[in-house]
Amino acid sequence: MTGQELSHADPEIADALQALSTSGGLLSEALLRIGADHLETSPDGGATWSAIETMGHLLDVEVAYGSRLRLLLSLDSPRLAAYDEEAVILAERWNAADLETLFAAWSSLRTAHVAMISRLDADTLARGGTDDAIGPVTVRELVLRLPVHDRLHISLLGQLEEKLHRPLAS
Repeated sequence: MTGQELSHADPEIADALQALSTSGGLLSEALLRIGADHLETSPDGGATWSAIETMGHLLDVEVAYGSRLRLLLSLDSPRLAAYDEEAVILAERWNAADLETLFAAWSSLRTAHVAMISRLDADTLARGGTDDAIGPVTVRELVLRLPVHDRLHISLLGQLEEKLHRPLAS
């Protein structure tokens, strides 16, 4: 997905849309720098996620956020159930997955979500519910949280790259 110009009446939502639309390029660059030979490697024995597990997590989050957005859009004050990210990553065995397939699935969902978010008006952005993990939440808050999450994991991929490519101390 390219960093296409997106507009919205709410400046913060417009900024979020722009950030969401550029995450794919940043992710792709980070994954290329890590390199195909290191996609499944966790330099600290599994204490942190590998690059492909991180991409799998981002796909899981895109699915979860999309579902949560749709619940907030369609129900009055829904309860949004929490899930165990670590358990999902282990169960889905992302280290055995194909990165290209994961990235394509994430990118397709992201494109659909950006288009959907760009059409939301102020009343719709104000719709709310309760997230088991964080308490009361609105559509607007959920939308603004997603680019922050993206940037966190892009940053963590950068840290992973540094660990993987750091020369061994003598």
